[in-house]
Amino acid sequence: MKRKILSVVVVVAIVAMMLCVLISCTNTKVNIDPEKKVVSFTAEESIIKKYNCEFLIDYMNALMDKKAFTYVANDSTYGKFVVSINDLKADSLTEYWAIYGDSKTKDSKEQEYFSYTTTEWSKPYTLNGKEYGYANLGVSSLPVEAGVTYVFVLTSYTA
Repeated sequence: MKRKILSVVVVVAIVAMMLCVLISCTNTKVNIDPEKKVVSFTAEESIIKKYNCEFLIDYMNALMDKKAFTYVANDSTYGKFVVSINDLKADSLTEYWAIYGDSKTKDSKEQEYFSYTTTEWSKPYTLNGKEYGYANLGVSSLPVEAGVTYVFVLTSYTA
C-alpha cells in the first residue's frame, strides 16, 4: 500500500515538474502597444541557450517559433531590415523600426551597442519612465544578451 502511494506521489511530482517547465517555456512576455507602435521584450537566458541565439535576429526567430510575436524582415546590403512586427507595417518611404536597448551597466557587453546621447540621427527613447539607448547595429549584427530589454519603435524618418 505504501509503495502504491509513493508511486502515485512520484508520478504526480513528475507531471507537476513537466507542467512547470512547459508553462515557463511558453510564457515569454512580449509587450505590444499598437497605439504607440512600440514592441518590447527582455531577452531570456533559457531561450538564448535553447535556440543558440547569437544575434537579435536569432532571438526574434525563437520568439516566432514560440508564437510570442511575428515579424517580417527584408534583406539589405547591411543585413535584415525589419519592415513589420505583429502586422504593424512601416511605410517604406517614411518609417522604419528603430531598435533601442537598456544596457547601461558597466559589466554588460551590450553597453557599446546602444547610444544614449542625442545626435542628428538618433536619440534615446523613454518607455514607462525608463531610458533606452538607440541601437548602433541592426537585428542581424546586434548581439543578444540575457536581461537586456529590446524596444522596437515605429519611427518616422523625418522625426
